[in-house]
Amino acid sequence: MAAIARVHVLDEPDLYVLRGVTSATRYVIDTRESSGTPWYLRVPAGPGTISGRYDRIWNPLECLIAYPATGDGDEFLDPRESVARLAAWTIQVGAQHQFVTPELDPVRRAQSPYYWVMSSVTAHIEAGIDDADLATGALP
Repeated sequence: MAAIARVHVLDEPDLYVLRGVTSATRYVIDTRESSGTPWYLRVPAGPGTISGRYDRIWNPLECLIAYPATGDGDEFLDPRESVARLAAWTIQVGAQHQFVTPELDPVRRAQSPYYWVMSSVTAHIEAGIDDADLATGALP
């Protein structure tokens, strides 16, 4: 496993785990060619974490967007950071990430064709996660 600061996940296919500054929830992104399409998995954890209806299951990623976060401390990006630099399909330490997937519920799909979730500010990104660790839940 390797820690990284910023990567375009489609240009560098791998299995990535994102860990937040203030949350124990993990986000796993799989862009390996064997998966065919990009996928994500949200694994909620920690006190006060709200679970969503698409948690703990793999979801196809329609879009992945990084946003600059504001706050005090080195763990956050400078809010003057160019949004253009935080392009779609890029994950970066210090950013919040929006995961967009197709809405599966036909009633809700009539209101919006997509479901999305926003991560907390990312503190750490690991690449090269082993499938065995993922299967046992041993996420970094």
